This record gives sequence, C-alpha cells and structure tokens, in this order.
Amino acid sequence: MRTLGILFSLSLLLFFSFRFKQETKGMAEMEFGEALNNNLIQTEVVSTGGLQDSNLILKITPLAGCPENIHLPAGHRFIATDSSHQDLIFAGDLKIKTKGGKPLVSKIRGYCCEATDKAPRAELKYEGGFKEEGHLLQLCEFIAAGKFDPSAIQSAIWSISNDHQIAGVIGKDAGSTDSLRRFLAKLKNIEIPWYYLSYLPGGEIPFSGKAEFITGSLSYYLKNNAVVSINVRNAQGKIMKGLVQSVGQGPGEQNFQLKVRVEGWPKGRYYVGIYIDGGILLAKHSFDI
Repeated sequence: MRTLGILFSLSLLLFFSFRFKQETKGMAEMEFGEALNNNLIQTEVVSTGGLQDSNLILKITPLAGCPENIHLPAGHRFIATDSSHQDLIFAGDLKIKTKGGKPLVSKIRGYCCEATDKAPRAELKYEGGFKEEGHLLQLCEFIAAGKFDPSAIQSAIWSISNDHQIAGVIGKDAGSTDSLRRFLAKLKNIEIPWYYLSYLPGGEIPFSGKAEFITGSLSYYLKNNAVVSINVRNAQGKIMKGLVQSVGQGPGEQNFQLKVRVEGWPKGRYYVGIYIDGGILLAKHSFDI
C-alpha cells in the first residue's frame, strides 16, 4: 500500500507539472524568478569581474512551457557561489524574447549589495537568486525608472543593504544625485544630509570605509558688518580645522563652500561653527564620519 501511495503522489506531481507547463505555454510574459522556480528555464550566471558595466553574463535556456518573454525586473538578486564575494542586484528592467527555444545570452550590470565582502571576481558563478523585497526593491525600481551615475547607484544600494550614510551618495550629475538622495532619505525616514562624504578607494573589498573629504555649501545671514571665523570642531569642542579666521564681511546673505580633508579622523560627530565678532556663535552644522 505504501508503494501505491508513493506512485500515486508522483503521478499527481507529474500531472500538475505537465498541466502547469501546458497552461504557461504561449503566455506572453513571466518574471525571471517565477520561470526559474517552475523549471521553465535553465540559467547560467557568470561574473566578468569587478563593478564595471556588463559585469554579469546571463545565459537563459528556455524549456518546455516557457513563455514568449522572460522579464528580469529591478530588484532581482543573484547569489554568489563563493560567500566571500558580494551578491549582485539588478537595478534595470530587461525583457528577453525566448522564441525559438535557443539559449539566449545577455550582458547586464549587477550592483554589489554586501559592502563588507569582496568585489566579484572574473568567472565567479552566481545562482539564479530571488527578487528582493522592501526598501531595497523600492530603491532598485526607482533607479530603473530614471537615469543616474553608476557610482551614485552603488553607494545608494549600500546605503540600504549596509546602512551606509546617504552623504556618501555622490554622482557626476548633481540634479539626479540629489533626487536619489531625497528618495533615500524618504525611505529611511531621515533628513537629507547637507554635506557629501567621499571615501578613499577600496581594494579587494571595494568599499574602504575610510572617509577622505567632506564637502558642502553653507549659507548664513549677517544683519550688520561683522568679523567672521569658521572652523570644524569635534564633539569635545577641540578645533580640528580652521577654515576662515577673522574676515570682515558686510551685511546680507553669505555662502561658504566647504571642502575639508578628514582622512585619518576618528569616526564620530563633528561640527562646522560660524562665529562672528570674536566668538559669538552664529550657526552650527553637524556631520558624521
């Protein structure tokens, strides 16, 4: 009786599997992960190494019942077979036509989403993975709908996957980068930082975690003529860097472009202080490294 029960269960499994493939045959489209989980495609995913464009080669072989189009959505995460290397997440939107049943090869860009691990090495194999959820998925969908600098995208993904500072999101185009920073601040429910924080280059692990420069724009208003000094202090009040020393300025709106090398400074909170007339604190702005 036990043997008959096992045979009956296998028969049901084969029946429903066949029925599912018959139902999906001729479908216009299916997401990559669903097609993979239902054995409608076979995949090979191999890294070409590094963080550059087209750093993943995705090979898809359609199987029986495969839909006419496979949709690789933003937020799909590929899993490194070597856990010392970072998983890669797709932040684009790709439709792959499967008509003809022949293997299809696509070159795509995957962004690292485990900042404390190594960058992908050449010929490293990746598993088919899964579609992310929550803030990481929302971020990838936002990125796919716009146009952003790749370095800003990478920092933005780490700001969610590894809780890095939004201040570290820096790109060549100020407008799109600020849009990305605003979206991240909304996701994380925090204020948009007034400053930008750059880091020293990494090595085998691409994110060094070592701050190099803080930059930003500070505005302040003077009611009357004043003698202005600006400096950076640590949380204990020690002056770390003098920026402006006893400079006379007239009344009105003033702007100061900040750029300070913070390489080697201990991690923590610091303050940019704007003083007038021998030490009266006019404004104070905090930043973290």
